[in-house]
Amino acid sequence: MVNRNMSEEKNLNLTDLLQIQKIIDVAVQRGAFKAEESRIVGETYEKISDFLSSFETTSGEGSEQAQSPTTEIPEEDS
Repeated sequence: MVNRNMSEEKNLNLTDLLQIQKIIDVAVQRGAFKAEESRIVGETYEKISDFLSSFETTSGEGSEQAQSPTTEIPEEDS
C-alpha cells in the first residue's frame, strides 16, 4: 500500500505533456511497441499533440512554457 500525503497534490503541466509526447516519439522510432499496439500509441500521441496545439493557440504564455522543456530525452547508444 502506498502512503500518500493528501496535502501534496500531483499535477501535470504542459512541459510534462510535451515530454510524454517526445517519449512516445522516441519509443516508436526505437521499435518499442508491437504492431498491434501501434494504433493506440498513435492515437494517444495525436490526442496529446492536438491538446498541446489547442492550448498554444488559446494561451500565448503557455506556449512559451511548452516550447521550452526542462528535460531532454537521452539518445540510446547502439
